[in-house]
Amino acid sequence: MQRSGVRIPLSPPRTHVYQMHYVYIYILKSDQTGRHYSGSSSDVQIKLHQHNAGKTLSTKSYIPWRLIHTEGHNTRQEARQRERQIKSWKNPAYMLKALGLND
Repeated sequence: MQRSGVRIPLSPPRTHVYQMHYVYIYILKSDQTGRHYSGSSSDVQIKLHQHNAGKTLSTKSYIPWRLIHTEGHNTRQEARQRERQIKSWKNPAYMLKALGLND
């Protein structure tokens, strides 16, 4: 009996699927007062809904909020560092200019 020369692997080939898990920083603007709020989350749409549903103590007095900026980061640590930087910009006009926003 002669072999065909084709090798059949004993187990299926390993495939590696890498999925990026982003953590986002986001900036909201209150349509009522013009205030800005920044935060971080892995799901910005859920956070926006929570802010507009009045579930966040620091933002519930300024509903409705709209999303004006997001940035994705590879780790929660990177996102938190960026969030702290943005929160250190006390002047909203400076923050908008630094982020390249015309809002």
